[in-house]
Amino acid sequence: MSHFFLPLLILAYILFCTPLCAQVSHHESNSIVEPVVVHIISRVPGSLRFHCKSKDDDLGSHTSSNGQEFKWKFIPNIFRSTLFFCHFYWNSKQQIFDVYNKDIDPDCDNSKVSFDFQCYWEARPDGFYLSNDNQTWKKRNNWA
Repeated sequence: MSHFFLPLLILAYILFCTPLCAQVSHHESNSIVEPVVVHIISRVPGSLRFHCKSKDDDLGSHTSSNGQEFKWKFIPNIFRSTLFFCHFYWNSKQQIFDVYNKDIDPDCDNSKVSFDFQCYWEARPDGFYLSNDNQTWKKRNNWA
């Protein structure tokens, strides 16, 4: 039995600890998973309405005028499988998409500036843009 247990313990260490330890040293943080701040910024004329939620958290419905921001902070689960999505409404247009998931997470990394990951989403008349520094934007979605 002991001959079986030691290799299993070593394999478990390699599979689970090694990637997590590498992530900690990469971001120079004391936590394994860094906090994420998601910002929803309206840049549309009139009112932007939206409802954001995850499997566990319903952030409710919100209405923002041009220039207003709504934000929330959370710590993703250790496997980075946390997902938040929003349903946006502007005039007769609408769109639903993930504002945070494991694929978006790298685009929110601004660890050169702070330990928090920042996902800035800007709703504009021609679509939705993502930034990690609120300065450099990349278009990610169109209005439906």
